[in-house]
Amino acid sequence: MTNILKQMSGIANDPYGLMIFTVIIVPLVAVSYKYRFLTNTGLIAATIIGIILTLFGNIKWFLLLLFFFLCCSIITKFRKEYKRSIGIVDPEGARDWKNVLANGGIPVIYAILEGFIKGDIITIGFIGAIAIATADTTATEIGVLSKTPPRLIINLSRKVPPGYSGGVSLLGTLASILGGLSIGVVAALFNLIQAQPMQIVILASLTGLLGSLLDSFLGAKFEAKYWCEKCHTYSKYHIHSTCGSTAKHVSGYKFINNHIVNLLSITIGSIVSMILYQLVIF
Repeated sequence: MTNILKQMSGIANDPYGLMIFTVIIVPLVAVSYKYRFLTNTGLIAATIIGIILTLFGNIKWFLLLLFFFLCCSIITKFRKEYKRSIGIVDPEGARDWKNVLANGGIPVIYAILEGFIKGDIITIGFIGAIAIATADTTATEIGVLSKTPPRLIINLSRKVPPGYSGGVSLLGTLASILGGLSIGVVAALFNLIQAQPMQIVILASLTGLLGSLLDSFLGAKFEAKYWCEKCHTYSKYHIHSTCGSTAKHVSGYKFINNHIVNLLSITIGSIVSMILYQLVIF
């Protein structure tokens, strides 16, 4: 507890960092509300996460997560109506608190751990978590636009519809690599850990790819899948975002949705990133 209070005190006494956070968060909330990047609950959850990251980590941690949020929000909006038609858009039309926690919850835990354990190993876990969240989001949002049908990751001979949980494509895989790479570049520019910039970029790219593939595997094996009788298509949600009809559960476990899969893949993948960091860099 003493370590945590000292860590919070150090950041709170950094007027420069707090000023940057304040200047950024107010217009960010306004833009997110106007363009429906987040629901009201999503805005509250995102603001709380930003405050915790700034207090326990530092302003650079917050800015890295902010980079993820802005990039993925823009990508998510791209061809949104088509994505809605294949049932991969949340029925609420924007990311809610569950989505925010699924992607930002693990980074917050690493920020709090920073109050107990100092060193690059915790920071690399944080970077890995953000890299996976970015890679998975870009793989999903860009991969569904592939002109060739995706293949089921646990049975590559089987073609599946775009947006099907567990489907992978060349376009989506390349997008996941670029997503992780972008986080690596920003982390290197911020000089978050003591390593060569290229090492950080490669580690983030590899972590993002592995995490994205793990997400697809877990999605294929365990995530609940629904079938909309009205639209004759699959949906990730029990309410089909295209028509608003209740979709029928056809496979997977009802209690394992996309948010749970994201949380698991980020958790496992970020731990792998710390192991790789210890084995390859130090």
